[in-house]
Amino acid sequence: MFRFKEFSIKQEKSAMKVGTDGVLLGAWADFSGASKILDIGTGTGLIALMAAQKSKAEITAIEICGEATEEANFNFRSSDRSSRLKIHNISLQNFAKETSDKFDYIVCNPPFYNASYIASDNKRTIARHNKELTPEDLFRCSKKIMSAKAKFGIIIPFENYENFIRIAGENNFYLH
Repeated sequence: MFRFKEFSIKQEKSAMKVGTDGVLLGAWADFSGASKILDIGTGTGLIALMAAQKSKAEITAIEICGEATEEANFNFRSSDRSSRLKIHNISLQNFAKETSDKFDYIVCNPPFYNASYIASDNKRTIARHNKELTPEDLFRCSKKIMSAKAKFGIIIPFENYENFIRIAGENNFYLH
């Protein structure tokens, strides 16, 4: 169990454990003014829980891994903000096709590796590598489900910066 000031994270089943990048993204993201937030690839639910702590918004989290979805759901139910948190075991591509919701803030700590060591654990590979969620799909699908004045918060490693910025620009996303 990883304990924060206002909530705890169970992280036995999730391929990606609580890490510095997720904590920093959750702390940095400015959710003020958002009434509907989407956390793509929630894993343990860390960023969604941080969004619930920092806002009054309804938070939807999506996660492709069934075991991680179960664990995030446990973490959400254990929170005093559980009434504003919901989770779906679905890919972003399918969620974007099925939902009619529009989100004011989309946040994602994406699987951004494409040329590094592939783990023997397939769940960890999916969580770390952009095989199931490419940057192109991330921006294309996010654009479809964003409200007119939505913001998009993302963290990427320096070595992938230029590629992500290029793809973002091709999809009319710009640095702020």
